[in-house]
Order: sequence, then C-alpha cells, then structure tokens
Amino acid sequence: MNQTDEFAILRVPILYGDVETLTESSVTSIYQSMLASNSLILDHWGICYPTLVDDIAVVCRQMIEYKNRSKGFNGVFHWSGSEALTKFDMAKTIVAKLSWHVFYQRVMTIDIEYFIDFSEFTKTQ
Repeated sequence: MNQTDEFAILRVPILYGDVETLTESSVTSIYQSMLASNSLILDHWGICYPTLVDDIAVVCRQMIEYKNRSKGFNGVFHWSGSEALTKFDMAKTIVAKLSWHVFYQRVMTIDIEYFIDFSEFTKTQ
C-alpha cells in the first residue's frame, strides 16, 4: 500500500491574504521591507504563483466534499494562483495599489534585479 492511498494531500505555493503581522507571508514581507527602507533591490527572475488563502479554503472544502463521495480519491495535488510574478512584480503591484510614486532602476548582478528608490516621498501605511 502506498503512503498516499488513503490521503489527499494539497500542496500550495506562496500564500497571501489577511495577516496578523506582515512577516507571515513572503508577499506581505515585501511590503514590510518597503516600509522599513528608503530603497530595495528585488529579483526579477524567480517566478512564483501567489495564491489567495481564501481560494485555498475553497479548494480544501471541495476536496473534502469529493473525498466523502469518492472513497478512492487520493494522491498529492498542487494548487496555485494563475498569475506568474517575481518579487519585483509583487512590489510594483503593491506600489500601484498604494499610489506611491517611486523610481525603478535595473541593476545588473548575476541575476536580473531592480532597485526601487522610495527616498523621494513620504510613505503612508
């Protein structure tokens, strides 16, 4: 008998949603870094698919309901959001939602990264 014969396992990537502290998610920790600094360097190469925790809750409920109807439902399943983003893309989204005006500059390192300068304006939380 395989270890997953009786279980349905849901694997999820980077999550975002309501948090108690900004350190709970990689997505919200980007915002925390933006608040704490006048500038950041963020990668623009590592692709991830941030997933809203509310969507994961729906998928979990659907999996439980299906498992109750179909006893043979088992295995390892993956679920993620559909939008591919880098850390830089996430920061740009946060900046746009907050209507911040910032300066972006591409910097060449081993990987493609962007410098974001916040020093010219007052940040509001």
